[in-house]
Amino acid sequence: MDSVDRSRLDARAQAVLAPGEELLWAGRPDPRQHFTKFDLLIESVALFFVGYVGYLLLRALRGPDPQAFDVWANAVGFAVGLFIAVGRFGVKARRKRRIQYVLTDRRAVILRGRDGVESRRLSRSPVALDLFQDHLNVTFGPSPSLPFAVWENSGADLFIGSQSFAFYDVSDADALLAALERIAQDRVAQERVARGGAAGKSENPR
Repeated sequence: MDSVDRSRLDARAQAVLAPGEELLWAGRPDPRQHFTKFDLLIESVALFFVGYVGYLLLRALRGPDPQAFDVWANAVGFAVGLFIAVGRFGVKARRKRRIQYVLTDRRAVILRGRDGVESRRLSRSPVALDLFQDHLNVTFGPSPSLPFAVWENSGADLFIGSQSFAFYDVSDADALLAALERIAQDRVAQERVARGGAAGKSENPR
């Protein structure tokens, strides 16, 4: 990322901070990272589906008395299969170019487009880490269960929506991990202070 992009990234991240909130990290998903750990399964099923529906479509077109419904249904199925096998990667890359991730000492924030802002308070969210092909995925809160997890961050989730709040395909993994470690250390220190205060009150009751 060049200095111009970095300055724009930081400026937008600073704009969403609440009073007293500290910016720890800001970044974007890598639009060149297309695959997820479930793509071997998705691609295998999609290519088989495309081949089978393509065969049915050709048979319907070449039959002595082509039926409009058979041709139409198989054509739609063929188009859907092609989208899942190939087209979704373009959708995914385009979406990533409109997303920015922000991590503060209080919240995880996802900026979508010009006006979309979603946030999750860190104190209420378990954090799950997943490193895939040198790119870091961080899920804040509960992870989706199967079969929804298969479609997360696939591009095909365009139709069903995302079931989780996550930073996907972050190439700046070391910096993001360092920010998360800082948050974890601060949380441990706060808990120790809170336990110490509680112990002091119990030993010196009024």
